[in-house]
Amino acid sequence: MEEKFDLWRQEKEAYESFKEARYRQKKAKIALQRAYEKKEECSNKVDLYREIVKHEKEILKFNMSKNQVFWDYYEQVRSKNDPLIEKIRAEASQEHFKAQRLIKSVNRLNSNRGKDDLELVKNHEQRRDELNEQVKNLKNEIKEAKRVAKEADSKIDRSACKDAEIHLKKAEIEYRESVRDLDEKKRVKTISNKERDEAEARYKRIKKELQEFIDFLQSDNRKSS
Repeated sequence: MEEKFDLWRQEKEAYESFKEARYRQKKAKIALQRAYEKKEECSNKVDLYREIVKHEKEILKFNMSKNQVFWDYYEQVRSKNDPLIEKIRAEASQEHFKAQRLIKSVNRLNSNRGKDDLELVKNHEQRRDELNEQVKNLKNEIKEAKRVAKEADSKIDRSACKDAEIHLKKAEIEYRESVRDLDEKKRVKTISNKERDEAEARYKRIKKELQEFIDFLQSDNRKSS
């Protein structure tokens, strides 16, 4: 009889373990389904914000294209002025060189000739300064054209595009997290399936042993009577 009571106790414990394992499996199954749904939700959100970013970039591109006329003008001014600047700089350098050479020669000449040379020096220096002023004006034209183009670009509203990109980045992070969570839920579900199968097999085995023992006792009692 002691053996019978031991088998009953084992059957009861095995059944409780089986119920707990079955509950964990059901719970893991529900969690896995929710993880699939979360992943799908996150994927849809990523797709949505990708479309929004694409749309906002197209709007931004269109608005910037309207300012292309300013950048075209800047390139036109730069292409025209750069060669002139180099040419005028070279002329200004020549005038400066001539003035310096005359200054050095003044001390070696008589006073009357020296006065003439000083006048020439003044003329060369004046021409040099005029040329340098032209260079300055040409450079300022380039700077002003660029400033106008940049100012036009700065007035374009980029906030909608930036906000969409921020939301897209957040959605992509959430999607990656949902994928990792789904993988974890799959792992837990696999373990819970195994534990449930093992608990069920143990319960059925002990139940069978108990029934066989009961059948044996009943048969033995019939023989004795």
